[in-house]
Amino acid sequence: MLLLTETVYFTCRCAGAILRLRGERTFFSMDLPGSWRNYQAALEWGGERDRIETDEAELLLFGLDQIETGMKITAAFPAKESIQRTFDLVAGRLRESPGTAYHWSLAADSFLQVDALRLRETTLDLATLSENPLDNFSPARWRAIAALETASHLEPYNYIYQDMLVDLFLEVGRPIEAAPYCRRAVASYPVTWEHKYLLGEDLDPILLEAAIQGFEDARARPSLVPRGAIESDAGRFLADHGKIERAIPYLEDAVRSDPDLYEAHFYLGAYLFGLKRYDEASLRMHDASRIHPDSPDPNYYLGLCEMQRGDLRAAIEEFQGGREKDPALLKLFFALGDALEKADRLDEAERQFVAATNVHPESIEAWGFLLDFYHRRHDARGETRSCAEVLSRKPIADVLRPRCTGFDLDIHP
Repeated sequence: MLLLTETVYFTCRCAGAILRLRGERTFFSMDLPGSWRNYQAALEWGGERDRIETDEAELLLFGLDQIETGMKITAAFPAKESIQRTFDLVAGRLRESPGTAYHWSLAADSFLQVDALRLRETTLDLATLSENPLDNFSPARWRAIAALETASHLEPYNYIYQDMLVDLFLEVGRPIEAAPYCRRAVASYPVTWEHKYLLGEDLDPILLEAAIQGFEDARARPSLVPRGAIESDAGRFLADHGKIERAIPYLEDAVRSDPDLYEAHFYLGAYLFGLKRYDEASLRMHDASRIHPDSPDPNYYLGLCEMQRGDLRAAIEEFQGGREKDPALLKLFFALGDALEKADRLDEAERQFVAATNVHPESIEAWGFLLDFYHRRHDARGETRSCAEVLSRKPIADVLRPRCTGFDLDIHP
């Protein structure tokens, strides 16, 4: 009898697991009603309730998100019913496991769907709105914020919940409220590109400072991200937002923390070059080339440093070394051509500019450099020949046509 009972139990569990997998498969194929039916069948066969009800909540929230973005889909239920069912599912999960952060984030998503439905169904009366955006938050939106704060306290090192809170406040233009969450998010995971709101060119200074405080917090405590990488990322983040002078110390710390970190050496060298500190830039680029000898980029900057110091021979050698590493890198054609022209090696310079157009025939920049070279040399024949080629190519012709106006394109070599 015991054997029979165990057989039935495991058969039901297996059937529930198979039906749950079918539910996932139909979900991925965008058959939301079919997915719901499979999940329900999985529950009836004794599938794992926690996982299946969480799947069901995700399915309903996904359908609501798609409706809100204007996608034409067949949802499992109408919007209001989907919201209510989601609340019921999430409430059940939270009763059983109130310490699960993800369930609180699902609760936050549910409250945000209530707010979105309210906005879709309510005629906006501007006379009732406050100048303070926070006063216009609905109770559902505040509950969503409270749920996300609970999730973030339960998983303090999960930056996703912090970033979601940042986004909620940035949506209404309130960086000062977003700043504490930004700091915690960056401290939890000090990698700039993971926090998308930090990538915009018009980043609010309040958020910039909050992010830097987050980097400081991260390097002051144990982290899965190496200390050198944290300092390098902080430096690049500051430089990307125009704070070059503030970036330098972070990158100097990075190369001390990790002497073999290529990115730190390279970007420190590049920023030092921009500050006209050519001797220091050369040292960093030599270190970068040591760490990554196959990269042509250090050679490019080393050549530029030599040109600034007036040593054309050394500059040409660096640019040629870079071209050997990457024969197609466009900026090295230009840099080598420029150095050769300045050294009065005009035939060799011309070959570099022509080669750039041969390797990158659709590059407006390459043709522009070649035309500029001929113009500086007062070489009307070369300029005419190049214009004839340019005007045969679209969309290059549309951009460079004004440069070629007035040439007799019937001239041939």
